[in-house]
Amino acid sequence: LAFINPIGGKGNALSLWEKAEKIFAQADLDIDKIITSTFKQAYTTILNTDPNTYDGFIACSGDGVIHEIINAIFHRNEEDKNKFLERCAICTLPAGSGNALSKAISTYCGDDNRIETHCYYLCKGKTKKIDVQEMELKGKEKKIYSVVALMYGFLAECDLDSECLRCMGMFRTTLMGAVRYFCLRDYFGCLYYLPEDASEDTINN
Repeated sequence: LAFINPIGGKGNALSLWEKAEKIFAQADLDIDKIITSTFKQAYTTILNTDPNTYDGFIACSGDGVIHEIINAIFHRNEEDKNKFLERCAICTLPAGSGNALSKAISTYCGDDNRIETHCYYLCKGKTKKIDVQEMELKGKEKKIYSVVALMYGFLAECDLDSECLRCMGMFRTTLMGAVRYFCLRDYFGCLYYLPEDASEDTINN
């Protein structure tokens, strides 16, 4: 099942998907697609999908749709989650302004971060297990899961504050970084390191 975000990055995800579809057709892959039109559409779709329906998920977008897919899987009950993790692979096709996961994968493999590269991985069935971060936030009922870096302060602002500049592609964060460099802010917080076997009382205190 493929999710295509038509407004991600520079808004060229649909044309990139057309290129990917031709490659998948040559490999005789049977792919259903959803062109997203609402916030968290990928998330709600997977929450209501039978784990035995698909062999994998494709995100033709930036990191946002990947985030939705992973959180939907981990927010399912334990049995469904394990079925998804055993059965389904996740493929990312870089079509957003932030393509951290696809860049990490292609760099690890020593390849260029291009649509064709990730289509090749999928067609050949090349997979790699990666770590998933589990985070709990005060005031949030559900845990958050992520496969890219957790950021705070300067770098996080460069990403979040440049949302209005998505039409610029990856350059948006560079520009916002320059703006923030000349208009520095203070960031406050407390960071605690806890042992892996820490008790609930230790964590809560």
